[in-house]
Amino acid sequence: MKDKITVLISSCGTIALGPSLVDLLSGMSVKVKIIGLDMSCENAGHLMVDKFYKSPKGGTDEFVDFVKDICITEKVDIILGTSIENVLFPILSRKKEFDEIGVKIPACDIEDLKIANNKILMLEHLRSLEIPQANFYVPKDCKDFIKKAKLLGYPKRDVVVKPSSMSGNRGFKILSSKIDMSFEDILKKPDIDPFITLETYCALLEKEKIFPEILMMEYLPGQDYSIYVYAEGGEAKSIIPMKRLKPKPGVSLISEVDLNKKIIERVRLITKHFNLNWNINIQMKVNDVGEPVVYEINPRIAGTIIMTKHAGANLIEHGVLKTLGMDSVLNKPKDKVKMFRYLKAVFSEG
Repeated sequence: MKDKITVLISSCGTIALGPSLVDLLSGMSVKVKIIGLDMSCENAGHLMVDKFYKSPKGGTDEFVDFVKDICITEKVDIILGTSIENVLFPILSRKKEFDEIGVKIPACDIEDLKIANNKILMLEHLRSLEIPQANFYVPKDCKDFIKKAKLLGYPKRDVVVKPSSMSGNRGFKILSSKIDMSFEDILKKPDIDPFITLETYCALLEKEKIFPEILMMEYLPGQDYSIYVYAEGGEAKSIIPMKRLKPKPGVSLISEVDLNKKIIERVRLITKHFNLNWNINIQMKVNDVGEPVVYEINPRIAGTIIMTKHAGANLIEHGVLKTLGMDSVLNKPKDKVKMFRYLKAVFSEG
C-alpha cells in the first residue's frame, strides 16, 4: 500500500463541495497531497488545498492540456472531477492520454455519462423501468410551452421548468399562478426565488432567437431525497439516501440519513439500468400519491457526500483507494445520522 497519494480536485472553489471534499481527503487513512484547480482565486477552497493552480476555462482543449501538464508536474495519481460539462467530458474524451501518464479518472463510461447527465435523455431512458415516474414534456416552441404547461395541470398545479443539462439549481424555476406577494413576503424571500408566472417565463422565451432545450415536469410536493451511491460497473455497492430537511438552491443546510428500503431498491435498479459507476448522486422526491420518483441523476461527486463518512461508509475514501488498487472495506451505513451545515471563515494575508 502506498504511503502517500496525490489527488487533483477540479473546481475546488465551489462552496457546496470544495471545502468538504478537502476535509474528506485530508482525513483519509493514507496521506494525501491535494492539488486544487479553479478559474478564480476568490474562494475558500484555494486556501485549503496543499497547492493551488488558477486554471483556464473548463470544457476546452486548452483546459485539458493544462490539467495534463499539472498531472505530470505534480505526479498526480487520480483526478476527482466535480463538474461534468467543464471537466469530465473534455478530460474523458482524451482519457487515453491520461492513461499513458498513469492518471486515473474515476467516472461513468462517457456514453453512459451523456445519457445520465442530460435530464431529458435520462427521463426518456427511465421510461423502460417499471417504477413510478414523474410526468414530463419537452416543448418545441412558446405555443407548445403553454400547451404542455396546461397538460401538467397549470394553473391549478405548479410546474417545474429547467434546462436539459445544467448542474446544481442553475436555471431551475417553478411556474406558479399563486404568486401574490406582500411587502412582508418580500422581506422573507430568499435572494434566489424559484417561482415565476407562465406569462413572465413565456415573455423571456420569446426573446430567444433559438428556442432552448428545456424540460417541463410535474411539481413533486413531498419529501426531497438526495441519494449517494458508490457503484462498480452498474452494481450499487452502497446506497445512502438522505432527507433534505432544509434545502437551499444547490446545497442542503440540514440533512438526515434515511435508509428507506423502497428508495434503496429503486436506486439499485436505476444504477444498473444506466450502468452507473463510481460516486454518483440521484435526486428523488415524493409525488402527490406518496411515491418517491427520480427527477435528476448527477453522475459525479455531489455536495453533501461528506455525510457518508459520518454515516460510517466513507464513499470518497473507498472510491479513491479502490480506483488506485489499494485495500478498502466499505462498511454498512448508519441510519438517522443528521448534518447541520454552517459557515466557516478562511483567511489569507497580503
